[in-house]
Amino acid sequence: MSLLCLVWDRTGRASLSREPASFTRSFPSSFERDLRLRPPSLAGSAALEGAPEEAVGAAVPPPTAARPATAVSLFLGRHAAAGGSGPWGEAAPPASLPHPLALVKSSLQKAIRRGLARQAVAAAAYLLAHEPRELLRRLPVVLCEDVGIFDDLPELTWLMVAVQSGYVLSEEDVGFVLRLVGAAALHPQRTSPPKLLPGAAEVALARLLPRPAPATLAQKQAAPAPSAEKPAETAEAAASAGRTELLARCLALRACYGGMGGDVHLLLSFAASPELWADRLAPPSAGSPQASALAQEWLAVARGGGLGPRAWAWPLELAVQLEAAVDFHCSDVVPRLLRFLRSRPGATSVPEEAELKAAMWQHRSSLNCRDPPRPPTSAPAWWDAAGDAELSRLSRAAWAERRPQPPAAGVTAGAGADGKRRKTAGAGGGARQLSILRFAGPGAADATAGAAGA
Repeated sequence: MSLLCLVWDRTGRASLSREPASFTRSFPSSFERDLRLRPPSLAGSAALEGAPEEAVGAAVPPPTAARPATAVSLFLGRHAAAGGSGPWGEAAPPASLPHPLALVKSSLQKAIRRGLARQAVAAAAYLLAHEPRELLRRLPVVLCEDVGIFDDLPELTWLMVAVQSGYVLSEEDVGFVLRLVGAAALHPQRTSPPKLLPGAAEVALARLLPRPAPATLAQKQAAPAPSAEKPAETAEAAASAGRTELLARCLALRACYGGMGGDVHLLLSFAASPELWADRLAPPSAGSPQASALAQEWLAVARGGGLGPRAWAWPLELAVQLEAAVDFHCSDVVPRLLRFLRSRPGATSVPEEAELKAAMWQHRSSLNCRDPPRPPTSAPAWWDAAGDAELSRLSRAAWAERRPQPPAAGVTAGAGADGKRRKTAGAGGGARQLSILRFAGPGAADATAGAAGA
């Protein structure tokens, strides 16, 4: 029996390795959890079927042909020296949402697609204020789909798992997320998502789950150092290969947290094909002065009011409300636009709903500034000046509309999913032995959470 360890070390970098069941934490920890990880379902598109039990409180289902029966023990820890300034404040109450979360998540993705850094960071700040779990679950998918694989993915993965498990973001964490979003919008290249070939999902999951187990940290530490007689490129190549393997494991881990079927397949297709992106990594976001400046601008607003992220809980400014964010994934804009088109005097060319959705995707939602120019295509006849003006009006109305929001499912920020499993050591904490017996019990009652596509 072995153990997955997702650890944020004292240097500020996260690692994901497989250790023996006898693994002992040998560093002071500011946050830690014992979790169980299930592989995702590969048969359908059910949301959150593969989420860790501690995160959603779901029991491991019986084995099926599409799902391995193995539930993997996962240790999550953060070195006390990398703990930052501590929790920076709770999320705003769900009832105070001025915009639907799905709309703002759509705006985040459209802004990143179009290279609009300020609008992307504004959307991320809003989500951090209201529902950081939703942002951290969605962001890895958006990065993969619309930009590529980022060197910061391990740290983003750690934050996603931790926040799902009761961790409250520090100011440093919030700044990291805002900076990463800005850097993603500014990144000029795109790595096109590969196709998920037969058997590729199993290959991707084998990087993470015990089929076969990768080399452990102890084995890596015991391995002989590179010989001085060998070329320097050998050690560099080994380090690069290790980094690539880490990123692939993080993609597989995010896939285990579920989502729409297409999102899970997207993540696993990247995890199974590192040769397509290993030499196209987006660099660490800390190296982007423009993204760093944007993040600091938002942080200054939060510090000034003494509210932390709650300072971003108000309605977004009109200048950062993207009309393109209003699509059929997150609003009823399609039936409303259809009613307008059908009501026009002499209307003879009214599209079917599927045709309207396809046109909105092609001419509006899918536009990515990194893609090569498309062959010029004319908009449909019904998409004339009047139709475009009505679409714009409906989009602005969707941003202005206030709707009561149901409480978000899952763990309340700052509270563990299972108090019996919550163990946090202070800066002076010593080594801690994990008990494998804690993983033997069944999960709690099933809970679900939705995922919005864009």
